[in-house]
Amino acid sequence: MWSTVHVKDLARGYLTLLKHMETAPATEFLENPYVFCENTGDNEPSWRDIAVVVGKGLHAVGRIPDPEPKTIALETYHDIKGPATSGLLGMNSRSRAIRLRKLGWQPVEKSWDRSFLEDELLAILQGK
Repeated sequence: MWSTVHVKDLARGYLTLLKHMETAPATEFLENPYVFCENTGDNEPSWRDIAVVVGKGLHAVGRIPDPEPKTIALETYHDIKGPATSGLLGMNSRSRAIRLRKLGWQPVEKSWDRSFLEDELLAILQGK
């Protein structure tokens, strides 16, 4: 499972945090310097979820005949990221923007899947 955030929401998150830090005590972030930004809510995708959306998009524009994800053969599995493949594809990266929300930040952009299908896929295919 992976938390996601639209790049515009991330930029607004940085601005919110920087604005807060202008007046915050210098020691506020010493004990816990981590501030997360996410727009996932109940929509934290797994790698399979991502593969389904990518397949759906590629199929819709005629780039692949079948949108269903395929299983990677065990003998070629490590071709993805070498010996680290199992660890990388098996990891979770889940976070919550609790601190940013307390500062007034809210995500307003599209979800990861809508953004991919409506905006990013065609740009990727056009090499932009």
